[in-house]
Amino acid sequence: MVSDGFDAYIQPILKKENLDWIKVYSNKMHVDENNNYFPEFYGVNESCVCKSASCKRNTILSQTSENALLIYIGDGYSDYCAAAHCDIIFAKNNLATFCNENKIPHYNFKNFSDIMFILKNRILSKKIKIRNQAFLLRKRAFETE
Repeated sequence: MVSDGFDAYIQPILKKENLDWIKVYSNKMHVDENNNYFPEFYGVNESCVCKSASCKRNTILSQTSENALLIYIGDGYSDYCAAAHCDIIFAKNNLATFCNENKIPHYNFKNFSDIMFILKNRILSKKIKIRNQAFLLRKRAFETE
């Protein structure tokens, strides 16, 4: 899981839902002995033009193999760059608008039941494959970084 949020609230939510086994890449919030807060932005990259504090795209690319099929679920500005580099995209809100404007194929969703239904159907019909444009974007990202 990649998030532009902070571990200070992500981890408690996952723990409450018994999902704390999920590997999370997120920003961290450190607190010193005087109760001063210091953010640490995971995956920050000077060459990236993401609209987020940390680069989700670079995190995803550095944690997966070259031929992995990447599934992305998102809804906001911080998802634009990463989603464009993924093969199967589930989008709503601002991310869905971005995908429409940039002609990036995606599935609209309202909840995780929608996602599960679509994925199950794609798997059963053997329509799971790497999206060529996403593969080329990933390759280009590796070459330029």
